[in-house]
Amino acid sequence: MSQKEGEAAVESNRRPKACLVFVRISLAVNIAVLIAVCTVFVAFSSSEPVIYTWGPPTPGRGILLSIYFAILVVSIVLLTLHINTHSAGNTRTAVESMVAALLSTQILYKITTPATAGAANPVAISNLCISALHAVTLYLLWHTLKPKIGSTHFEDK
Repeated sequence: MSQKEGEAAVESNRRPKACLVFVRISLAVNIAVLIAVCTVFVAFSSSEPVIYTWGPPTPGRGILLSIYFAILVVSIVLLTLHINTHSAGNTRTAVESMVAALLSTQILYKITTPATAGAANPVAISNLCISALHAVTLYLLWHTLKPKIGSTHFEDK
């Protein structure tokens, strides 16, 4: 094996490990942040910091809580599945594809938050930080999944 082939083999082994770690970090950050946010929404809904950050209690804020709770539940399920699946095979690829869909959606809404809530809003600032993490994870997922998804095909036989 040439030195170039050896380096390529090392790189191909490193990417999946980095991807594995970043997927789990992104999902764990989702879980930690959303447990805190959902708890604050429920327990301190009328407090001054919550009203400053998310506005007064309204049906719209209730809908936002529902969305946050859904992302929390999906993140817990995906992290559990990701931890409990083998590194090779269609199951891991399916789970990572679902993670990619979740993170893509989150990145989109998080990067638009400064335009809708104001750049100085604490939620907008934290959303940009979390979207940067999710973007790295999505980049690693893309490079890990692209060969797997590109090699699958559906032929009528």
